[in-house]
Parts: sequence; structure tokens; C-alpha cells
Amino acid sequence: MLVIVQAAANVVMTVLLVELYPPETRSSSSSVGYNISSAFIAGPASYIGAWLAATIQTPVSPAFYLVAVTIVTSIVLYNMLPESIKWNLHSERPSWSEGNLHKMQVAAAKMAKAEVVR
Repeated sequence: MLVIVQAAANVVMTVLLVELYPPETRSSSSSVGYNISSAFIAGPASYIGAWLAATIQTPVSPAFYLVAVTIVTSIVLYNMLPESIKWNLHSERPSWSEGNLHKMQVAAAKMAKAEVVR
């Protein structure tokens, strides 16, 4: 059962890392971002888990850290991650700015209309 959950998480993470960066710097950008975030989140996890276990006196208390990180990450990604379902990931560059995001949404809508006409 754990293998299924882990596989689903890895697929989502891989797709997310591909969609976040332009093709020219995709490999190095995703590796640097992944490793820095892993150092800040997973690095102190054992210490935080041990502290939670000693403080709360429950064997499942280290899982509270994982739940908290998951909730915070989900909220941040839901609010900040641009939708890229209609983007051509080989040529377009996703952007975090509001103006560029609107332009890309308009371009994606035009592409979708052009495909319907064909």
C-alpha cells in the first residue's frame, strides 16, 4: 500500500518540477530547488520528530510534522502555482507574475479554440 502512495507522490513531484522551469534550465533549476528544499524540510525532520515524540508522548507524534508540512505546502502550491494544462512546455515559459500569467491563459484559450476549429 505504501508503494502506491509513494508512486503517486513521485509522479506528481516529477511533473511539478518539469512544469515549473523553462526548458533551457529545467534540469539544473529543478535539482537545485529540490535539494535546497529537501535540506530545509527533511534535514531537521529527525530532530523535530524526536522532540515531538518526547513532548507529546505518543508514538505517532512525529507524523504531525509531516502533516503540518503537507498542509503548508498544499496551501502554498494551490495559491501560487500557475495552471499549465494547455501550455506547450517545450516552448512557453511559465511565469509567476500576474501579467504574464494572464497572457499565458489568453494564449492557451486561443490555442484551445484553434484546436476546436480544426
